[in-house]
Amino acid sequence: MDDWQKAVDASPENANAQLLLADALEQHGETQAAARHYRAYLQIVAAHKAEHANERATVLSALIKVADADAAARHFSEAFAGYRAALADVEKSGATSLESLAVAHLADLQEKQGNARAALDSYQRALRLDERLHDPQSAAVDWFNYGQFLRRQKQPERLAFACFLQAEKLTGETPSAEGAAIRQAKGEVEASVGSKVAAQLVRDFKRARQEALALTPEKLFSKP
Repeated sequence: MDDWQKAVDASPENANAQLLLADALEQHGETQAAARHYRAYLQIVAAHKAEHANERATVLSALIKVADADAAARHFSEAFAGYRAALADVEKSGATSLESLAVAHLADLQEKQGNARAALDSYQRALRLDERLHDPQSAAVDWFNYGQFLRRQKQPERLAFACFLQAEKLTGETPSAEGAAIRQAKGEVEASVGSKVAAQLVRDFKRARQEALALTPEKLFSKP
């Protein structure tokens, strides 16, 4: 990280140095500092498009990371604009994995802004995109986040449970922080509904999973 900082200090217009410094800072958890250098990288690329024509995926990833940093800093309008810019470009490139990532992060932002209807559409869109990918870990995270969203929206426990169970199946038995969070959330639902009901939910989980994926705003906001 120190070496890349020296490279940036010596040549601020070096896009590669800006990008690698940003990556190093991100790996050290310095999100906002990393975002400054991702922005610098994007500005350089925008000024020299021909030289960076083959870096579309890298550019899209940087756009998403900058938007994530804005969302974390509660600069919601900037974050929203960043995700929208990334999605406008990603749809042209066909980079489905980055589209899924951008949409999933947009969903989280929309919920934080109080727009649960838009968040519902974005969460479901991310899951549909995941079906075209071969990345079970990313799909597991999206199912887990969707289940948590449904719980926060006071939806039936069976729907959240189906999301958590799908996420658990995708993560497998490999130990990970994501897997632990998924199992904890699933266990909370099991404790809430009781063992007999939980067993029934396991048997009916595919039907509940499809119901969750087909949930409409009308059902989301319908009164019991």
